Amino acid sequence: RLASTDPLTGLLNRRAFLDLAIGRKGRHRLLLIDIDNFKLINDRFGHECGDEVLSAIAASIQQCRPPKSLAVRLGGEEFALLVPRGSFDDCTADMVLDAVRGQAMPMVGKATVSIGFADGTLADEEDWKRLYRLADSALYRAKSDGRDRACWTAGPPRAAGSARAGGDGHERQHAERARAARRQWRVRRRRAHTRGEARSDERRRLRRPRHAELRYDSGRRGG
Repeated sequence: RLASTDPLTGLLNRRAFLDLAIGRKGRHRLLLIDIDNFKLINDRFGHECGDEVLSAIAASIQQCRPPKSLAVRLGGEEFALLVPRGSFDDCTADMVLDAVRGQAMPMVGKATVSIGFADGTLADEEDWKRLYRLADSALYRAKSDGRDRACWTAGPPRAAGSARAGGDGHERQHAERARAARRQWRVRRRRAHTRGEARSDERRRLRRPRHAELRYDSGRRGG
């Protein structure tokens, strides 16, 4: 058992997790869970306190883990939950976020996590790599959008002949929200860039007459 678990948190370690995950039948959801600003916690409160935060986050994850799912510490401050399709509603990303927010952490007061999740199969190692990339992309977006939140990434469409080819309504809603969030982020970035250019142009415009006047006065006094 010791060889299959992380000694600090008691969760599966990466190797044991992959041995159990790859080859599973059916569709699964991978939730990648990353502690927000963990380096700052270590730098400010020390590594002993950082270890306590890791253990507390692991306890929150275990609290949310449904039967037949896997919980793992992948390394550092990154964790994961692998949930079979039949338990999607029993272990949502919002449940994990709320569990972490409600976890007592006397030494730091509060810690939060960001979550990226995606759905897929795990027939072989290539399936695992693909699913991990999708969830990791969603995690990056959750971090970029402000942390302490979850984002979902949809995979490529399923074969036309497969059952539920378009995904269920819950999945489609997540996909639509994710696309809307990306559009809003791009619009905000373009607006911020435009405002920044406008302010720069205005500053340059205001500086030019003043510089010209100073040069003129200096030349006049010199004459």
